[in-house]
Amino acid sequence: MGTPFMLGTDATITSADPHTGQQVRVTITNGAATYQPAEAVIVYAATGATGRSVDTCCSTINFFTNASRPRRGSPLIPVWPPPSSTRTRPSR
Repeated sequence: MGTPFMLGTDATITSADPHTGQQVRVTITNGAATYQPAEAVIVYAATGATGRSVDTCCSTINFFTNASRPRRGSPLIPVWPPPSSTRTRPSR
């Protein structure tokens, strides 16, 4: 998820909701992300290990069709985009 922002490039990332199998697509254009479906959320977490994010975070990223899909009380937080997000490029 962070690579297009780090490289300053456009990208489309597609995954499936682990509960429904429904496709979730994130399109990053000119530093702004749009989601299909629009109410989709991305849940990511660290494994607790130290090291590169590819080793500690990438295997825990899940795409959900809406905010009610992630299990409540799950340690898989935070959710991206944050509820108050304007869904634009994170500030540096």
